[in-house]
Amino acid sequence: MNTRIYRRTRISSTIFWLVAAFVVLAVVFFALFGRPASPYGRQTIVVVGSPMVVLSWNSQDGTATMVTLPSDVAAEGTHGYGMYSLEAFWRLGQIDKKDGTVLSESLSETLGVPVPWYIGAKNGVSTHDASTPDIVKQTFSLQSVTDFLRGAYRTNMPFSQFVRFAWLFTAAKPQRVLTFDYRSQPDFIAEQVTLPDGSMQWVLDPARLDVRLAHVFEDERIRRESVTVAVLNTTSMPSLGSRAARFLTNIGVSVVSVGNDTPEADVCTIAGSQAARVSVSAKVIASVFGCIEDAVTPSDRADLTVRIGKSYTKRFIPN
Repeated sequence: MNTRIYRRTRISSTIFWLVAAFVVLAVVFFALFGRPASPYGRQTIVVVGSPMVVLSWNSQDGTATMVTLPSDVAAEGTHGYGMYSLEAFWRLGQIDKKDGTVLSESLSETLGVPVPWYIGAKNGVSTHDASTPDIVKQTFSLQSVTDFLRGAYRTNMPFSQFVRFAWLFTAAKPQRVLTFDYRSQPDFIAEQVTLPDGSMQWVLDPARLDVRLAHVFEDERIRRESVTVAVLNTTSMPSLGSRAARFLTNIGVSVVSVGNDTPEADVCTIAGSQAARVSVSAKVIASVFGCIEDAVTPSDRADLTVRIGKSYTKRFIPN
């Protein structure tokens, strides 16, 4: 081989790998130090398997929360799916080409907190006998970064966010990890119901979950602000205001009243004084429900008035 050609090829190869390394380092740097996409101080994902793990990373104080649920426990599904087990939601999402959103949205409504992301094996539901921290470490490890890039997971998680979690559980280490494992104590968070065929089924109970997981998913900045909120349901769907109020309460918002209002709004709106509208509370509420600012006079009973519109009803309508 001609020496010049050899040297040129070697130089080109070196440049390629240097550029590749720079791109990887840039992605990792952005993932670790870039600003989170949501103003909500918690980043929550369901790690799919048997059992299921709801993992929440508190970016404000570096702590993590892990809630372990039996994969065969049932919940009420969004979009008209009815009652199914958590692992069934995962399979139904694949069958109906909705991927993991059926599971993550159903869990989100049942827990009453935002669960925007999901991750699990591409085929089926992986069985784990290990402890909850070990299950999470197996999913978010340095090796799993390679698995992520080669498409081994079903997930809607951006690569940058995946790197954040992998870094957290391999190098950075959470400052504190709170674990809630209900595999052997489903009665703490679920009730047994009799199915039409006479068999018994554990079904997640939102009221029991609220007791067991009180304050767990709060954004402490919201709680410290103590901005009061009035929630108004402008739709014809009953209890939508109460659902929204539960969401807000569980993330730390001080909800002081829930009611109905007219006319019906297309999207969620938020109104209040200038000081209230620029608060962390207002920004998080707007991100959770997709609210836009409203010029109407806010309620005199609260700092912020949140009017829930038709956009939220879409989560419960079959599609």
